[in-house]
Amino acid sequence: AYIADGWANNLVQNETLENGRLTVVPFASGWFEQQRGNFYYKEVTGDFVVTARISAAGKDGGIPSSPFSLGGLMARIPNSVAGSWEPLSEFWTFIAMGTGDMTDSQSQFEVKTTLNSNSTLELRTMALDGVPAQVENATLQIARIGSNFIILIKLDGGEWEVFRCYGAPSTGASAFPQSQIPDASGPVQVGMHMYSDYFRFIGSNAIPTANEAP
Repeated sequence: AYIADGWANNLVQNETLENGRLTVVPFASGWFEQQRGNFYYKEVTGDFVVTARISAAGKDGGIPSSPFSLGGLMARIPNSVAGSWEPLSEFWTFIAMGTGDMTDSQSQFEVKTTLNSNSTLELRTMALDGVPAQVENATLQIARIGSNFIILIKLDGGEWEVFRCYGAPSTGASAFPQSQIPDASGPVQVGMHMYSDYFRFIGSNAIPTANEAP
């Protein structure tokens, strides 16, 4: 995404693709408001389902040791015209797993939605048989039906769970937790995102803040 949007910073420290498995080691980064991390995507139109088994681990194994170090799936409305990124125009939603706010030093899911570059997030501690646990692997899914997004999660050995639904204001009530997004029935960028060590990222003067152009 940094190439398509004309960002100056490549936040990938290392990446490998072997036997269909993409491994990425990001620099300090973060998807929040106008700040961004890494994003490998394909632009799609129409209804879709994207599914990936995600492993979020620290360099030495185990769950990441730095707060807000996660990876997962994202759907983003394109924010560039001929490589020119537009401020205050970020629209996206994602599901991620890894380390969030370090609650009880356990793994967490994070779902986040950004509208006009204003972000809202929700964290949920992962649990096995009802017990909070350090979990490095899970299967995540985003589906679009019309202008509605459905986010699902599945722990190894568990069942699929609808984590959240996002619909345009005209969608109406839903049986699941629901938030509003703009009409997203047009082209969207869909793929894998990741970021790491967010608090160190926002302390770097080399990274644009929420009100600065890249």
